Amino acid sequence: MALERLTQRPPLECFDWIAGTSTGGILASGLAAGKPLRELMNTYFLIKDKVFGITRPFDDRELLKILKEILGEHTVMNDIQSVKLLITGTLCDKSPVRLHLFRNYASPSSMVAPDAPPERTPPLADHTQQVVWQAARSSGAAPTYFEKFDRFMDGGLIANNPTLDTLTEIHERNLALKRVGRSDEVTELSVVVSLGCGMSPVQDLDVDIVWPDDPLEFANNVLGIVKILNILSSQTTNPDNAVVDRARAWCSMINVPYYRFSPTLHQDVDLATKDDKVLATILWETRAYMYQRYGDVKTCAQLLAQ
Repeated sequence: MALERLTQRPPLECFDWIAGTSTGGILASGLAAGKPLRELMNTYFLIKDKVFGITRPFDDRELLKILKEILGEHTVMNDIQSVKLLITGTLCDKSPVRLHLFRNYASPSSMVAPDAPPERTPPLADHTQQVVWQAARSSGAAPTYFEKFDRFMDGGLIANNPTLDTLTEIHERNLALKRVGRSDEVTELSVVVSLGCGMSPVQDLDVDIVWPDDPLEFANNVLGIVKILNILSSQTTNPDNAVVDRARAWCSMINVPYYRFSPTLHQDVDLATKDDKVLATILWETRAYMYQRYGDVKTCAQLLAQ
């Protein structure tokens, strides 16, 4: 919203590509469908009231109803033509699991080899068949919070920060376009903007695992294993730190400005938080953070307005 105020333009008039994972996939779909930011924020407050229950996994019937209302029950990816849209999902019907990109355009591989046999049986829907709300639901199938959707689990399991995946996709699509004689459609990047959901505060950590000879030390070892599992889980889905550094380095190598905006929150916040006071605090912290980085926000907005 800060960028929208400074550019005096809706996001669809500022970006050629929009990508998102999990909750970001729902937001990206809504933006690509032309929904105003304020309406999408209101939708999220509706989701937390109607979808997040007492026990997990949550019943997704209300979520599906909301997604159909904001994205259209029969709208397919190809119906969205104002922007290139990417939504990530984790294809989990075979091992190893694989990142899947829901696109509103033909994939680079299908452009180069349109008659190639499908990689999966039954074949995955292409951009002319894939329903948008189903793609958004697939990307947001967070383990333990919601059951998987069809063959998909949450895209955050592989691409919780999809910046590098989007840059890779743009590069591969550009190569495919040149190969099939459509060089006039190549995307020339001018700025990359990455938006996060907020970073948890830094906490002290004391962890080590050894196999003790003393049975009395076994309990401490179990606690250490739990901590290691938490580390593995958090780092697998970490959208910040090294992931951001890699994206920034990629953009620097191709001389493209890169902006990452993600405030540090005052506490760990569960994905299914319903407490209005906690959510209001997050909104305030985000607004304060954007004011603190006003110089970067203003420069970014100027580039987007060009």
